[in-house]
Amino acid sequence: MKDKLMLYLSFGITAARPALYFVGIEIVKDLFPFGTGLGTFASYLSTAYNSPVYAQYGIQNVTGLNIETNFVYVSDTYWPYIFGQFGALGALLYFTAILFVLELSN
Repeated sequence: MKDKLMLYLSFGITAARPALYFVGIEIVKDLFPFGTGLGTFASYLSTAYNSPVYAQYGIQNVTGLNIETNFVYVSDTYWPYIFGQFGALGALLYFTAILFVLELSN
């Protein structure tokens, strides 16, 4: 797992997956605590409605995140979807919901 993580990090924002992670973290910092909003980042809806977030953060030309490559990797990562769209507050609520569900299953 460590080797795979280091490989992703080595690409920086030139590859889709690390770009989504890095920009997702930037979104959390820039738009604390709410994020960009539903359907605006790392999801099919963000591409269907041409979200300006990709251009705002300079990843609109990353392979797999643009129209030329049919946005094939835009929803390739899960966590940037959560913390990018819903921010730190949304991620906290999401984790709380998971813990609540796991507690109910015991």
